[in-house]
Amino acid sequence: MAALDAAAVDPWQTIAALRRDLDQRTTERDEALAQQAATSEILGVIARSPTDTRPVFEAIVARAAALCEAEFSAVTRLEDGLLHLGKV
Repeated sequence: MAALDAAAVDPWQTIAALRRDLDQRTTERDEALAQQAATSEILGVIARSPTDTRPVFEAIVARAAALCEAEFSAVTRLEDGLLHLGKV
């Protein structure tokens, strides 16, 4: 709200500061909702596949890529001291 104090003399500056604040908070809300949706989706996959980890990791990789707006993502596993790229 410091932006509002500095802009208090000019109503247009106050409006601009409020819009910037609203835009920032809207972005934060949208990101939080996307994260919650991804978490819910992954928990659903876990519930449907309690003994099969492959669908769970596939869901994690897919949601991570979507949340990060990545071109691709992958899973690695540590086996015998070596990292192996998973086929997801």
